[in-house]
Amino acid sequence: MATALDPLIRTVYQLMTRYGGNAELIQETGATEYDPETSTGIAVTTTTTVRALSFEYLAKKDGLGTLSNTLVEAGDKWFFIKPQPGITMPKPKKDNVIFNGVKYNVITVKDTNPSGALSILWELQLRE
Repeated sequence: MATALDPLIRTVYQLMTRYGGNAELIQETGATEYDPETSTGIAVTTTTTVRALSFEYLAKKDGLGTLSNTLVEAGDKWFFIKPQPGITMPKPKKDNVIFNGVKYNVITVKDTNPSGALSILWELQLRE
């Protein structure tokens, strides 16, 4: 069923295909595995290849600012991921992203979902 958002969604995905790159989204599953060497539970993760765009934050006064009540630090990345079937929205402080060989922690996540029924883009703040 066609919606008024179809042209916007199509444009976003075309730009991600043309200008984006592949990233690895590492998400905790909520399960743990026992590690006999340390006698502790280790979080089980899944890794999924996603299409993404990465930008530097624009410098604010003294290079610092806030985003969703979280300090934006030098080196933080402004990151966009195309949602796809089988993955859930990344969780701050739990999930990670590997992009261009660098592993980042997810600090904040914003869901772009204009219709309330379909996420078209996830906006992340990442920190090395």
